[in-house]
Amino acid sequence: MKEMIAFCGLDCEKCEARIATINDDNNLRKKVADKWSKLNNIEILPEHINCLGCRGEGPKTYYCSD
Repeated sequence: MKEMIAFCGLDCEKCEARIATINDDNNLRKKVADKWSKLNNIEILPEHINCLGCRGEGPKTYYCSD
Protein backbone atom coordinates (compact mmCIF):
# COMPACT_ATOMS: atom_id res chain seq x y z
CA MET A 1 0.00 0.00 0.00
CA LYS A 2 1.25 3.48 -0.78
CA GLU A 3 2.50 5.35 2.27
CA MET A 4 0.69 8.49 1.16
CA ILE A 5 -2.77 6.91 1.21
CA ALA A 6 -4.36 7.86 4.53
CA PHE A 7 -6.13 5.38 6.78
CA CYS A 8 -9.41 6.94 5.59
CA GLY A 9 -8.48 6.37 1.94
CA LEU A 10 -7.58 9.98 1.12
CA ASP A 11 -4.59 10.46 -1.20
CA CYS A 12 -2.33 12.63 0.95
CA GLU A 13 -0.26 13.71 -2.03
CA LYS A 14 -3.33 15.55 -3.33
CA CYS A 15 -4.65 16.66 0.07
CA GLU A 16 -4.88 20.42 0.45
CA ALA A 17 -4.10 20.15 4.18
CA ARG A 18 -0.78 18.46 3.43
CA ILE A 19 -0.04 20.89 0.60
CA ALA A 20 -0.77 23.83 2.93
CA THR A 21 1.57 22.35 5.54
CA ILE A 22 4.41 21.71 3.10
CA ASN A 23 4.12 25.21 1.61
CA ASP A 24 3.30 26.91 4.93
CA ASP A 25 0.31 28.43 3.11
CA ASN A 26 -2.00 30.08 5.63
CA ASN A 27 -4.54 31.08 2.96
CA LEU A 28 -4.90 27.44 1.92
CA ARG A 29 -5.12 26.39 5.59
CA LYS A 30 -8.08 28.76 5.98
CA LYS A 31 -9.73 27.40 2.82
CA VAL A 32 -9.34 23.80 4.04
CA ALA A 33 -10.54 24.66 7.56
CA ASP A 34 -13.66 26.35 6.16
CA LYS A 35 -14.40 23.43 3.82
CA TRP A 36 -13.83 20.74 6.46
CA SER A 37 -15.87 22.69 9.03
CA LYS A 38 -18.85 22.70 6.68
CA LEU A 39 -18.41 19.06 5.67
CA ASN A 40 -18.12 17.81 9.25
CA ASN A 41 -20.46 20.30 10.93
CA ILE A 42 -17.78 21.22 13.50
CA GLU A 43 -15.45 24.15 13.92
CA ILE A 44 -12.02 23.51 12.44
CA LEU A 45 -9.59 26.40 12.67
CA PRO A 46 -6.79 27.14 10.21
CA GLU A 47 -4.22 26.39 12.93
CA HIS A 48 -5.61 22.84 13.07
CA ILE A 49 -4.51 22.33 9.45
CA ASN A 50 -0.97 21.06 9.94
CA CYS A 51 -0.43 17.56 8.55
CA LEU A 52 2.15 15.60 6.58
CA GLY A 53 0.03 12.45 6.29
CA CYS A 54 -1.16 10.01 8.94
CA ARG A 55 1.08 7.12 7.86
CA GLY A 56 4.34 9.06 7.82
CA GLU A 57 6.48 10.91 10.30
CA GLY A 58 5.70 14.49 11.18
CA PRO A 59 2.70 16.55 12.23
CA LYS A 60 -0.82 15.21 11.86
CA THR A 61 -4.18 16.84 12.37
CA TYR A 62 -5.58 15.81 15.76
CA TYR A 63 -8.70 14.33 14.18
CA CYS A 64 -6.72 12.20 11.69
CA SER A 65 -4.32 10.47 14.08
CA ASP A 66 -3.94 6.69 13.94
